[in-house]
Order: sequence, then structure tokens, then C-alpha cells
Amino acid sequence: MIRRGLMLGLWLLSGSLTAAPLLTAQSLDARAAIMAGQRWVSICWSLDCPACIRELGELKSLLPQVDRERLLLINTDADADREQEQQQVLAQLGLTALPQLSFADGQEQQGRFLLDPAWYGELPRTFFIDEKGNWKGKSGLVEQQWLRQWLAQDEASKQTAQQAPLIHQQ
Repeated sequence: MIRRGLMLGLWLLSGSLTAAPLLTAQSLDARAAIMAGQRWVSICWSLDCPACIRELGELKSLLPQVDRERLLLINTDADADREQEQQQVLAQLGLTALPQLSFADGQEQQGRFLLDPAWYGELPRTFFIDEKGNWKGKSGLVEQQWLRQWLAQDEASKQTAQQAPLIHQQ
């Protein structure tokens, strides 16, 4: 539990003070380890995507209702010269405390392939990762109500498991 808290703290700190860490197989593996056994969502966005900015703006209203660690923002701009602008947009939207990753400079194809080999780069792109670590991608805007319900399914199943009567063996 302490290790998970430290890792989460590093993720939150990295997203709030500096440019997002780079998307790599290792950074995705680390994120998956933090979120093992839980549902979470990864939202890919770009400064050049008005629909992405709209979706991020709507995401802010969802924050009080969901655990922030269950949301991962991935910037797909792959341009190191735009890192400050990316952080400014996230600051304006109140999202700098969310965990973040970004595509490496000039490596947009590699970043897309790492997330989903069948993804051609259409945005916004949301990946839904279930409790078993299975990824499912969806291109286009995602309704916040649906996103809230999808994340709540994990919480509901945990509560049901905790409330289930214990069976004592004799």
C-alpha cells in the first residue's frame, strides 16, 4: 500500500510541476501495475484537436466523483516545443493533478502503435482498461455520464464483494 501511494504521488507530482513523462512500454507497465485489479481510463488528446479540448473541459466536472488516479491523460502532440502550451491548457482546465504521459518528440507513430497497433491517430481517443488489464479503445467524444458509470462498475463490484455474507466451513 505504501509503495502504491509513493508511485501515485510521483505520478501526480510529475503531472503538476513539469511536462508529462514520456509514453514508453515501461511507463505503461508502471501505470498498469499501479492500477492492477481496477478499472481505469486513458484519454488521448492533442492541442490541435478542438473536440479533445472540449472533452477535457467536461472531464473537470467528473473529477469530484471519481478517483483521479483512475484517469490517465496522454498528449499525442509529439512535439517537445509545445510542452509548455500543453501544461498551460491543462492548468486552465484544472487538470494538472491528473496522471499524464506524452508521446516522445517526433514519435507519434510509435506512440500510437504502443497503445493500439490498429489505431491510426483519430482523436479524441479513449482507452478503457478493465480489472484484468484488457484495453478497449474508442475514437470520438465519450459522454461523461457513460464514463462515470463505467468507472463506477468497479466500485459497485467491490462493495458487493465486501457486503457478501461470509461462508463458514465447518
